[in-house]
Amino acid sequence: MESIFKNNYSHINSRRGRRTIALVLVLFCVCFAACRSSKKSAAEGIKLAGGRTLEMGVPLDETPFEGLLERQESNSCIGSGTDVYYKYEGFSVTAYPDGKGGHYVGMIKIIGTGIETLSGLRVGMTYEEVKAKIHSSFSEDAGIISYTADDGSRVMVYCEQSGEVTRIIMEKS
Repeated sequence: MESIFKNNYSHINSRRGRRTIALVLVLFCVCFAACRSSKKSAAEGIKLAGGRTLEMGVPLDETPFEGLLERQESNSCIGSGTDVYYKYEGFSVTAYPDGKGGHYVGMIKIIGTGIETLSGLRVGMTYEEVKAKIHSSFSEDAGIISYTADDGSRVMVYCEQSGEVTRIIMEKS
């Protein structure tokens, strides 16, 4: 039995064998890291003019987007610092302290037409169109479709009795 082990695995003890094993391990680690980073969950958010997007949970650039109607600050409800509320035509953004002196996007509320979520939802769609766009399990209750997006954000789509979407709220958990 000992001679079988020596014959079959003697190449591991050679210098060339150790280099080969080291190379295989390095390639495995590189491939594993690449695969892990490519499987990031898609973020939810909104599409803005000029191809820009605003994603949930990301640091908020404190420079307001074009068309700012109102900006308010208040003591944070989730930590020390201030919450910042931005109101635009058709949507609003609430940003919470990130603990490092900045803010992150914590809530986006869409109330007007012409604003679309990254997953393709918008005010004015029908109830059936919304259900066709959602690619995960969802719940329905009293005209509200709720689901968790790939990035962990909670999305609530509000519909009138006619079946038309009137507002969409996204919250980062």
